[in-house]
Amino acid sequence: MRIGLDARYLAASPAGIGRYSRALMEAMFRLAPQVEWVVLVHESLPAGWPPAPPPRFELHRHPSRPVSRFTVGALGRWIRAQRLDLWHAMFPLAPRCPVPMVTTVHDLQPLQCQGWNGKRPWPLPWAYERFYRWGYGRTVRQARRVIAISRWTASSVAEFWPGAAPKTTVIPYGLETTWAERCREEEAPTPASPSIVYAGSTRPNKNLRNLIDAFSLLTRCEEIADTLRLRLVVVRDRFWPDIERRIHTLGLAERVDVCAPLGDEALTREYRRASALAFATTHEGFGLPPLEAMACGCPVVAARHGALPETCGDAAEYVDPADPEDIARGLAVALTKGPRREALIAAGYRRAALRRWDEAARETLAVYGVVLGAEDLGSAPHAARSEERGDAFGTLRD
Repeated sequence: MRIGLDARYLAASPAGIGRYSRALMEAMFRLAPQVEWVVLVHESLPAGWPPAPPPRFELHRHPSRPVSRFTVGALGRWIRAQRLDLWHAMFPLAPRCPVPMVTTVHDLQPLQCQGWNGKRPWPLPWAYERFYRWGYGRTVRQARRVIAISRWTASSVAEFWPGAAPKTTVIPYGLETTWAERCREEEAPTPASPSIVYAGSTRPNKNLRNLIDAFSLLTRCEEIADTLRLRLVVVRDRFWPDIERRIHTLGLAERVDVCAPLGDEALTREYRRASALAFATTHEGFGLPPLEAMACGCPVVAARHGALPETCGDAAEYVDPADPEDIARGLAVALTKGPRREALIAAGYRRAALRRWDEAARETLAVYGVVLGAEDLGSAPHAARSEERGDAFGTLRD
């Protein structure tokens, strides 16, 4: 049995879909070594992945990015040439797939979030929006099964394409066991000063302008240490100049540290050093950084929006992402030593321990089995449809 995987978001320091692709594939390779795995990656992926290749494994490097003419025009021919039994589009862009397909929808931010396609010369924003609407829609309609990473995402898929609801399965992300292991084995670093950390992109849905405005309010609060810093772990993409301009306008340049995306070990140290994680984002399909921070004992301040209440449960201080004053309030709660901060840390440890990538891999293999008529793939029980799921990551917080 030959199963193909589109992992072109995988990178040296993957984020978002790339982290999902890496962790899920490595778990599936362990659980289903009998499968012939055919993996498509971008040519820039450094050598050495995967660290433990399965017995039947092919890695194909290609110069095309996920959003490319190759994806639209030639990917179908490439898939056909591999003689695959199943194709897993690990992001919903495989508009002309010639074999049975499963696709994962992480979020619909390009269609839901105003400005997501912006900061490009006209008519590119219009063209990108049209491309995503066509490519996502065609892929979702063509897929035999759709995997949504949260109930929030599943409901968004059903809103855009009602016919996809019966074939949609909710399979949340997991957390790699190495996060918890590193936190147990290493002493927590002693920070030079209290700090708030944010890790992610600078796209409009990440709401960094309101976070920076909230941080500005905190710096004027007498109860908060005047040494408090904001640390942004971000890619300086086309949205960054507006964020940088806001930092300078508010006179915060000396109190905001910016660094490029970090590897897992360095990011673990960053979370353990931080006094709180700020994640007041919108239209979030899951929200992996809050879980990672929780595993490191870092209290989380999250938006009451998107899938974040579903992911964080009772282990976050929730805020209104549209209100910088409320974001500042939530951060002050998480920063202040006392019962609430300790409760957030304890609840975070419990939340982060609830789910591992092996569970997500078993459920994904079960979806493959349904499509292929091979229920024993990975010895997994049938994953629940979106409306049936009732575990901790599939139940919205009240």
